[in-house]
Amino acid sequence: MIAFVVAIAMPRVGIGQDGKSLFPIELERWQKSEPELARGLVEADRLRLKLLLPGNDGVCCATRICQVINSLQQQCRATAFPGKSIATFEVTPERLLGQLRGEQSIDKAAFDAFSGKWFGNWDGSDVNHDWRPALSFAPPRVLGEGALAIQSLQYAWIGNGFGWNYVACEKSDPSRHYVLGMVYYFAGPNYRDIVSEAAHVGFVDGPSRLVWMTESSVYLEEAFVDEGCSPHYVITALRHDLLGSEMKVSPNVVQATYTRDSGTRPAFLKFSWKPDRLP
Repeated sequence: MIAFVVAIAMPRVGIGQDGKSLFPIELERWQKSEPELARGLVEADRLRLKLLLPGNDGVCCATRICQVINSLQQQCRATAFPGKSIATFEVTPERLLGQLRGEQSIDKAAFDAFSGKWFGNWDGSDVNHDWRPALSFAPPRVLGEGALAIQSLQYAWIGNGFGWNYVACEKSDPSRHYVLGMVYYFAGPNYRDIVSEAAHVGFVDGPSRLVWMTESSVYLEEAFVDEGCSPHYVITALRHDLLGSEMKVSPNVVQATYTRDSGTRPAFLKFSWKPDRLP
């Protein structure tokens, strides 16, 4: 997925009682909780529309995000980038806005490269991710009274919360597709009370790259599973205030790498860059 916050150490998180799942056993009941599932779809679609809303200058937030990503890529190419390169991401205004407007077909297998169990470190805390295999629905699954239906759905655990990745479509026009997500967070090892949430809007950049956008963050995620190397996936994240009045972008960027091996957790990287002045 998936937007991430600084992980909280949770001693009960680990291999589940079935010996296979990384989900705490209490999380299994949330998987079929329709109120949270439906709310996530509605809130993420609301964010999608917000990202497309033109500002006073006629430029929408999604276009600003694209400018920021491209600027970061340029600086990474020109300097000694300390982490895994993000240069291969192809995020153009045309492609990004096209997906957010539902003008491009999205493969139901968009999340497959990220499926499975992953182990990493986020800002000093060991974190386990578990992306369940995505479920496809034909016809699309209708849930609640919102405008969207679900074509593909993936349940995920990210160490301090759970959520879903959706390939959604318009109920009135199933040819219009969107990539959306929702994460619900817990405080400590209490898996009964949700303390916060974050809606996500996604951009699919090929079968192994995803870009997730929240109201205040951007996450570039890339899976490396077919390169003759040990499988891993990389999250590069930055924070912003592009939906606010000051149009700020953080000069701090972080990167985490997750592997299939709980004994191999690459270092969490922090580095600085100089965001371009936004017009």
